Amino acid sequence: MPSDRPLLTIAIPTYNRHSCLQDLLEVLAPQLKEEPRVELIVFDNASQDETPAVVESFRQEGLKLTYFRNEKNIGADGNFIRCYEAARGEYVWIFGDDDIILPGALHVVLTHLASRRYDLLYLKASTFRGRYQRQSRPTFTGKLKEFASPRDFALYAYTSLTFISANISRKAAFQQLPLDEFKKLDGTNLAQLGWTFTLLRDSPRCVCVEDVLISARQDNSGGIGTCRVFGTALWKLV
Repeated sequence: MPSDRPLLTIAIPTYNRHSCLQDLLEVLAPQLKEEPRVELIVFDNASQDETPAVVESFRQEGLKLTYFRNEKNIGADGNFIRCYEAARGEYVWIFGDDDIILPGALHVVLTHLASRRYDLLYLKASTFRGRYQRQSRPTFTGKLKEFASPRDFALYAYTSLTFISANISRKAAFQQLPLDEFKKLDGTNLAQLGWTFTLLRDSPRCVCVEDVLISARQDNSGGIGTCRVFGTALWKLV
C-alpha cells in the first residue's frame, strides 16, 4: 500500500445545493486543519447555481480539497460512482452535501479507522430541518457495537445502509474483489450499495459507532421516489 495514501477520503457529491454545501464545509473545515490523514474531494454534477463560487471561497480561506466538475449532469448514481473511483483513501466516506459532520466527530472517526480493525462502519445520525444552526461541540464516548456476522450488521443498519453519509467502507479491502456491479446500479439511486454489498459478501469486520457523529437534513430528498427506490429497485438487488 502506498505510504502517501490517505487514511480517509471524504467525497462529497453535490448538485445545485450551494447553501447546503456551504453549511457542511463551514463545520468540516475547522476539523480538517492540520489533519494530513484526510483527502477531501467534491464532485460537482454540473451545478447551475453558486456551487463553484462556494468551493473557491473555501479554497481561498485555506481549505485543501480537490474539486471535480462534470461537463454534464450524469445522475446521482453516476456521480456517487465517480466519487468512489476517484477516492485514494484506504477508507472512503461518501458524504451527502446536505448533511453535517458534527463538530469534533471527524476526530472520533479517524481514531476508529486508525486501528484498521474494521471494514464497514455504520454511523448514527441526528436530524435537522432548514439551515443548519451551529452547535457547541458534543461529548463523545468512543463506544462501538461490533457484530459477529455481516448478516447481523445488515439487519441492524437495515435501510440505513442506503444512507451514504452514515456508512464508511474500507476501499483497501476491495483490491481482490470484483467491482463490476457498480455500473449496473446506475439509475437506481442505490449505487452506494455496490461497494457495501460487495464487502458484505466477503465476511467484513463490521461495527456501529454508538456516538451520534452526523446530522441529516430532513425533507430534502431531491425528488427521489421512495416507493420506487426502496421497493422496485431495492428488491431487484436482494
